[in-house]
Amino acid sequence: MGGNQGDVIGGFCRAVDLLLSVSSIQLFALSSLYKTQPVGPQNQPDYINGIISVKTILTPQSLLDRLLEIEAQLGRNRDLEQRWGERCIDLDLIAFDDVVLDTPTLILPHPRMAQRRFVLQPMADIAPNWCHPLLDQTVDMLLNAVNDPSRVERCSALAFTSLGKA
Repeated sequence: MGGNQGDVIGGFCRAVDLLLSVSSIQLFALSSLYKTQPVGPQNQPDYINGIISVKTILTPQSLLDRLLEIEAQLGRNRDLEQRWGERCIDLDLIAFDDVVLDTPTLILPHPRMAQRRFVLQPMADIAPNWCHPLLDQTVDMLLNAVNDPSRVERCSALAFTSLGKA
């Protein structure tokens, strides 16, 4: 999850609530939240990023479809955005167990996850020993080796405060 416009944390809470309203999706873990430098245009506010892990019987494509529906419900219009520009919410499917998938709409694991500290740091909070099925390295190993100098700071004062209250 990421965002840098409006009430980002409120959007995260609403997104989690909407995701968990699907009976076939259960919460497994939430990472800490992190304030991160934007990727792409640098004249935009910092992002807040976090990772949620769920248990589901949905297929990866069905889960991605639900994430995209939630983004739209929360006001995101991907057609009007600049690539890597400002956004109210961004819900990416980073990994799905050890599934390797390459379709026109979904690549798993996410093709740039191993190069992005803002993905690896929160993922290390909840799944440090998850092993990337193509790189054969754990999240901790990837984080220790990442060549990404961008700033990623844990936001101790930020939390999913309204989770389950939507």
